[in-house]
Amino acid sequence: MRRGNAPRVMDSLRNIAISILRLEGEPNLAKATRGARNYPHRALKLAGLNIS
Repeated sequence: MRRGNAPRVMDSLRNIAISILRLEGEPNLAKATRGARNYPHRALKLAGLNIS
């Protein structure tokens, strides 16, 4: 059972990520989200977060 705010927060983060990909002109969102999952540092850089 889903409880608390965690599911809502995760949905919001996913929607933000998809919006960033759309703004960047990504034609294939499914492929891009898989790439973000496999290379999280690239996804964070795209979002403007430089984490070493």
